[in-house]
Amino acid sequence: MILYIWYGIYSEFLNFKNNKMKTRTIFFLTALLLTCFNAAFSQDKTPEERAKLLTEKMTKSLLLSTEQQEKILSLNTGIAQKNDAIRKNVNMNEEQKKEAIKGNLEGRKAGLQQILNEEQFKKFERMEAKRKAQIEKKRQENKQTIEQKDDL
Repeated sequence: MILYIWYGIYSEFLNFKNNKMKTRTIFFLTALLLTCFNAAFSQDKTPEERAKLLTEKMTKSLLLSTEQQEKILSLNTGIAQKNDAIRKNVNMNEEQKKEAIKGNLEGRKAGLQQILNEEQFKKFERMEAKRKAQIEKKRQENKQTIEQKDDL
């Protein structure tokens, strides 16, 4: 739909006689379109929305029962709300926030261990290890990029 509208606008501007005007208009409209897309996709999710998305992902990957889904959604919502409050707390420094969130994640893991069966929990731990490895890899890549920029 958006591309159809964009194509209509684009074709109208091709009829302009002045090439400079065409270029400026197309550049302006492209910038406007990119700004709109950025605003639309960068909206922050509420803790409840994040918990629901995480629970849905876990449901698919761990094949959760309906009862497990309800318990895990409740657990994830509580943790997400606590973490959100910690991030917004201006009285805590970054290290304190990091430690508090880490404690919440450990509490979540303990709660999941009671909800999930042994096989599901092992699969969950493998998924977490893989996710942590990916984060560490990105962290190392970012560190190398920063060092390369500093060398320039």
